[in-house]
Amino acid sequence: MNKKYKCGDCSWQGKEDELEYDVTETCFGSDNIEICPKCGGYYIKVTFESENN
Repeated sequence: MNKKYKCGDCSWQGKEDELEYDVTETCFGSDNIEICPKCGGYYIKVTFESENN
């Protein structure tokens, strides 16, 4: 299965290496938040597609 990412705001779809990241400080250290490279939205969903498609 191939892992793809989809923006819930603008319907952009792509691979993980196409995403942008925002580093946020938390009480446990820092965390990378995925950002849509097209619209800058934070609503990123992970989808899985069969390799046979």
